[in-house]
Amino acid sequence: MESFTATVRMDLVQFALADHLDLGIHQMDAKAAYLNAPLKERVYVQAPEGYPVAPGHCWRLNMTMYGLHQGAYNWQIELTGQLSKCQFCKCLLDESVWTRSEADCFTISMSYVDDIVVCCTKGHAERIKAEMKGIYDCKDPGEAQHFLGMKITRDREAGTPTLNMPAYIDRIIDRMGLRAANTAVSPTNTSVKHEPRPEGENAPYYPYNRAIGQLMWLSVTCRPDITFSDNLLTTFLHNFDTAQITAVKRVYRWLKATIELGLTYNRNHKPFMEVGYVDSDFASQADLPSISGNAFMFGRGAVSWTSKRQNDIATSTSQAEFTSCYTGSSQAECIRMFLGKPSCKTTAPM
Repeated sequence: MESFTATVRMDLVQFALADHLDLGIHQMDAKAAYLNAPLKERVYVQAPEGYPVAPGHCWRLNMTMYGLHQGAYNWQIELTGQLSKCQFCKCLLDESVWTRSEADCFTISMSYVDDIVVCCTKGHAERIKAEMKGIYDCKDPGEAQHFLGMKITRDREAGTPTLNMPAYIDRIIDRMGLRAANTAVSPTNTSVKHEPRPEGENAPYYPYNRAIGQLMWLSVTCRPDITFSDNLLTTFLHNFDTAQITAVKRVYRWLKATIELGLTYNRNHKPFMEVGYVDSDFASQADLPSISGNAFMFGRGAVSWTSKRQNDIATSTSQAEFTSCYTGSSQAECIRMFLGKPSCKTTAPM
């Protein structure tokens, strides 16, 4: 029984929202999405109270329902099939992204479970959305203003969309009890060398995992400035000490100081190309692998970034740097393939 379901890669979301084709950006929400997906397996359920059923009998499900392990997977298969019938082509790099090229319209459709974003050539949004409504019962909020917690602020004339998450940051600061805390001038104190808690000592009382998880979602959506800090502190999920707690609080204090900070793209930036950067540290912690980092810019804004430990411990600076270059080049190739879609041609090489 399959239960895995893909969700849209955040870097591709930002590409579509980067406004580089001056596409209209609209959001839709499929109502009771799982109930549209046929169920292959034999699944029986007890009838809800108030529905008469003969003694010793139950209901057999014909369609997927919420709560089933395979619910999200079945919904993805159903949505993929319907979009294929509408001549959409699935992106090879992401099962949640589809594109369609017509004579006068280019469309990108992305889904995150039942949240769907449709980006299409100006003047065609209502037609595309009518197609979707003809298949599923969908809410239509109109032009996208929020997606997955991200606030979308768009100056269509200037071609400068901005993605940020001030409401989310405000909530997590409250949750962590840091409303009255002083702000910080940077997310990380690079002079501090973090060490795991000594064996045998009890862990300090602090919701460390929750704090890191909240930062992680922020770092993969529209705040690359905290990605390194979040990755570094994730290393200590099971052996954190007071030094790591202080470091986590510093990231939150930095967010408090930069609550409106986000990503802004520029459609008119020339040349129309992608710029990538890769780097690596070496032996910043003696018993742990080096950290690779990369960032790719498009339209003067970051569209993809990572910061994570390498798989093996490098024996030299050169090895650490080449490993980072390999990781970065793999991501660059993924982005290049996406840009190779019709109507996404760049005007200069990567």
